[in-house]
Amino acid sequence: LLYPLIARQHFIMLRTTCRCVAASFAKNVRCFQATTTTTTMVTLPMHRTSRMTCSSIRTFSSFNASSSHPEKDNNNNNTRKMIRLSKRMSELDICSRREADKYMERQEVFVRGIPAVLGQKVDPTETDITISSPHYDESDLYDAVVLHKPRGFVSSQPEEGKVPAVRLLTPKQRMTHLEQELQQRHDDDDNDGDGDDQPLPELHYRRIRRSNGTQETTLAGYAPAGRLDQDSSGLLVFCRSGILAKKLVSADGLIEKEYLVQVEYAKRPMQTERKLGLQSLPPPTLDLSIINRGGAYLAGEGPSDTLEPKPLKPAYAEWIRKGSILRIILKEGRKRQIRRMVRELLGYHVVRLHRTRIGPIHIGKLPSRKWRQLSRQEVDTIMSTPTSK
Repeated sequence: LLYPLIARQHFIMLRTTCRCVAASFAKNVRCFQATTTTTTMVTLPMHRTSRMTCSSIRTFSSFNASSSHPEKDNNNNNTRKMIRLSKRMSELDICSRREADKYMERQEVFVRGIPAVLGQKVDPTETDITISSPHYDESDLYDAVVLHKPRGFVSSQPEEGKVPAVRLLTPKQRMTHLEQELQQRHDDDDNDGDGDDQPLPELHYRRIRRSNGTQETTLAGYAPAGRLDQDSSGLLVFCRSGILAKKLVSADGLIEKEYLVQVEYAKRPMQTERKLGLQSLPPPTLDLSIINRGGAYLAGEGPSDTLEPKPLKPAYAEWIRKGSILRIILKEGRKRQIRRMVRELLGYHVVRLHRTRIGPIHIGKLPSRKWRQLSRQEVDTIMSTPTSK
């Protein structure tokens, strides 16, 4: 009488075991199908499997597959570390992520000669990435402006109680006569007389309502290319093109940024510097060679602080007024870099920081709180500047 019940119980256990084996095998096939064309089946004695639990079957199957094919495990590890193609293109300064997605939608991106698809992932070290017909959307590329930012405004997304510099980009603050003077100067410098007379694209405005109920017209869709601290003043570029922005802020770019820096003697390390391990500041010095030759480390960025130390690149520094005013030219832009360099390397504290030039863009006669549109010649000069790669 008990025989049918025992037989049914064994049948149920055997059926459950077979399902677990089939599911585990299918999972292994999906993991390895990208790297191999043959799969070795794992054969288990049926009289043994009937006594195994489902979890035991999964563990045994995955262990057997990984031990038989170690090279597949390595491939899986590499797969987990792959990044999106759009991100890699942005890292290589080819274009922005948004623009990379547009190129892939138009099937213009190739990885090692193979057409790429939207959302594709590549190795983090991949460099063989090309665009079939690279072109720039002039409606975005030349749609850029430069603002003389005063102190008290932030360049990025504002926190509560802070005012973004983009609010100054109103039609009333635009200096159209400076744009005309600059264009006339470029035309006079064109000895051949065959300069590009194409008009610049129309700027994009929008009306916004303030918290006090008033309405105001400002530029819409323009993002700052780089940063300028709230306590700093000077040139700040706003653009709609990710390609132009990458050229201006790339860590491997060669776009120079020139600053005038007013300093005074530094007294003691600040709390943030102490947290980075800086317990004392050097005595004030007039020797600027440590900045000019490069290779020094800022607090928290040295070999003893991180696995990826970041030495400073060579810069140019000179005294305009010894012990008081510096002129510094950088080709990189780390967060609060000049303020940190002056304190940690020279023993001075920055009182005022003013950016006077970004590549071919000079502050010139542009008053504070005013802005103008970039000329075609300025944009072309920036785009033709090579990178250090």
